[in-house]
Amino acid sequence: MTNTLKQNITDLNKMIENTKRITDDNVQMLGQAKDELQKLLEEQMTHVEESFQLLMKKMEERKMQIVVDFENKFQKEDLRFTVIENAIKKGLD
Repeated sequence: MTNTLKQNITDLNKMIENTKRITDDNVQMLGQAKDELQKLLEEQMTHVEESFQLLMKKMEERKMQIVVDFENKFQKEDLRFTVIENAIKKGLD
Protein backbone atom coordinates (compact mmCIF):
# COMPACT_ATOMS: atom_id res chain seq x y z
CA MET A 1 0.00 0.00 0.00
CA THR A 2 2.88 2.34 0.70
CA ASN A 3 4.22 1.82 -2.80
CA THR A 4 0.83 2.65 -4.29
CA LEU A 5 0.64 5.79 -2.18
CA LYS A 6 4.16 6.80 -3.21
CA GLN A 7 3.28 6.17 -6.87
CA ASN A 8 0.10 8.24 -6.53
CA ILE A 9 2.10 11.10 -4.99
CA THR A 10 4.70 10.85 -7.77
CA ASP A 11 1.96 10.84 -10.42
CA LEU A 12 0.27 13.82 -8.75
CA ASN A 13 3.57 15.74 -8.68
CA LYS A 14 4.08 15.03 -12.39
CA MET A 15 0.55 16.22 -13.13
CA ILE A 16 1.13 19.40 -11.09
CA GLU A 17 4.39 20.09 -12.97
CA ASN A 18 2.66 19.48 -16.31
CA THR A 19 -0.14 21.81 -15.27
CA LYS A 20 2.39 24.50 -14.29
CA ARG A 21 4.17 24.08 -17.62
CA ILE A 22 0.92 24.30 -19.56
CA THR A 23 -0.11 27.36 -17.53
CA ASP A 24 3.23 29.03 -18.23
CA ASP A 25 2.85 28.24 -21.94
CA ASN A 26 -0.66 29.68 -21.93
CA VAL A 27 0.51 32.85 -20.18
CA GLN A 28 3.28 33.22 -22.74
CA MET A 29 0.83 32.68 -25.63
CA LEU A 30 -1.55 35.19 -24.08
CA GLY A 31 1.27 37.73 -23.92
CA GLN A 32 2.08 37.10 -27.58
CA ALA A 33 -1.58 37.51 -28.50
CA LYS A 34 -1.76 40.80 -26.59
CA ASP A 35 1.41 42.01 -28.35
CA GLU A 36 -0.08 41.09 -31.72
CA LEU A 37 -3.32 42.86 -30.81
CA GLN A 38 -1.38 46.00 -29.90
CA LYS A 39 0.54 45.80 -33.17
CA LEU A 40 -2.69 45.45 -35.14
CA LEU A 41 -4.22 48.39 -33.27
CA GLU A 42 -1.21 50.57 -34.09
CA GLU A 43 -1.34 49.53 -37.75
CA GLN A 44 -5.05 50.25 -37.92
CA MET A 45 -4.56 53.69 -36.35
CA THR A 46 -1.85 54.39 -38.93
CA HIS A 47 -4.23 53.39 -41.72
CA VAL A 48 -6.98 55.58 -40.30
CA GLU A 49 -4.61 58.54 -39.98
CA GLU A 50 -3.29 58.09 -43.54
CA SER A 51 -6.82 57.71 -44.91
CA PHE A 52 -8.01 60.89 -43.23
CA GLN A 53 -4.95 62.79 -44.43
CA LEU A 54 -5.65 61.64 -47.98
CA LEU A 55 -9.32 62.56 -47.60
CA MET A 56 -8.40 66.01 -46.29
CA LYS A 57 -6.00 66.50 -49.22
CA LYS A 58 -8.70 65.56 -51.71
CA MET A 59 -11.20 67.83 -49.97
CA GLU A 60 -8.71 70.71 -50.09
CA GLU A 61 -8.17 70.07 -53.81
CA ARG A 62 -11.93 70.03 -54.36
CA LYS A 63 -12.31 73.23 -52.34
CA MET A 64 -9.71 74.92 -54.52
CA GLN A 65 -11.52 73.76 -57.65
CA ILE A 66 -14.81 75.14 -56.34
CA VAL A 67 -13.11 78.46 -55.51
CA VAL A 68 -11.63 78.65 -59.02
CA ASP A 69 -15.01 77.81 -60.56
CA PHE A 70 -16.75 80.54 -58.55
CA GLU A 71 -14.03 83.05 -59.38
CA ASN A 72 -14.42 82.24 -63.08
CA LYS A 73 -18.20 82.60 -62.88
CA PHE A 74 -17.82 85.88 -61.01
CA GLN A 75 -15.40 87.22 -63.64
CA LYS A 76 -17.80 86.24 -66.44
CA GLU A 77 -20.69 87.97 -64.70
CA ASP A 78 -18.53 91.00 -63.92
CA LEU A 79 -17.52 91.21 -67.57
CA ARG A 80 -21.16 90.86 -68.65
CA PHE A 81 -22.19 93.69 -66.32
CA THR A 82 -19.31 95.82 -67.58
CA VAL A 83 -20.42 95.27 -71.18
CA ILE A 84 -24.00 96.20 -70.28
CA GLU A 85 -22.81 99.23 -68.33
CA ASN A 86 -20.66 100.38 -71.25
CA ALA A 87 -23.58 99.90 -73.65
CA ILE A 88 -25.81 101.99 -71.40
CA LYS A 89 -23.20 104.74 -71.12
CA LYS A 90 -22.69 104.66 -74.89
CA GLY A 91 -26.43 104.98 -75.39
CA LEU A 92 -26.52 108.05 -73.15
CA ASP A 93 -23.79 109.83 -75.12
